[in-house]
Amino acid sequence: MVFVLSHCAASDTASQLALAGQAKDSLTEYFRMIKQRLDYQRWFFGHYHMNYIINEKEVCLYNQIVCVKDNNSIDYQKEMFWP
Repeated sequence: MVFVLSHCAASDTASQLALAGQAKDSLTEYFRMIKQRLDYQRWFFGHYHMNYIINEKEVCLYNQIVCVKDNNSIDYQKEMFWP
């Protein structure tokens, strides 16, 4: 499994978080390009100080600990994430 860990999200992902004013800069645009080209299972980022599951592949973490197990399954407390 391929996991991406970064401080911020890709610009298109950040814009989904209603953070459009913060969404685009050279780094987040670069991450957008990587996101389009990379076959990944999960992308974790935390810059936005919230726990939020964007979709099945992108997760914003703040005060949450994620455990990646030997079989590449992910264990986290879903109740800590916003709906």
